[in-house]
Amino acid sequence: MKPHLQLVVNTRRSSFPVENEEIKRGKLCIIQERRGEQNRLPVFVCVYRSFFDHYVIIYKDSKYSSKTGYINLRQCLICVCTGKGTQVRISSNSFDDGSCVFEFSNRDEADEWQMALQPQFPVTPTSPPVYPTVRDGL
Repeated sequence: MKPHLQLVVNTRRSSFPVENEEIKRGKLCIIQERRGEQNRLPVFVCVYRSFFDHYVIIYKDSKYSSKTGYINLRQCLICVCTGKGTQVRISSNSFDDGSCVFEFSNRDEADEWQMALQPQFPVTPTSPPVYPTVRDGL
């Protein structure tokens, strides 16, 4: 296992979060879609946030095992799935990556998790730049 590096900064503001702080943890289900079927995979999730990072570590079960996943939330969009108040979708702002759907037991729990997963500075979808049109003078 690689050693974990921590950044230490001297500052007068006590609310300045430098170390990775765990802000939420719990048992959830990830919904996997394959060939039109939905499978629910129980997972254990920890959400961490610092001034520089915001990420999720996903364990395959409630025990800490070697099967883990990682999602960097800094460049992700978080939204409640349409018509399903107990599901939250995490979508990458990149075209290369996909999305992930978490399912919760009730709407209140979904709202709490959505707040924990939401980036402090939300990402706005980008649109292609507008280029000026050049006309030939006749």
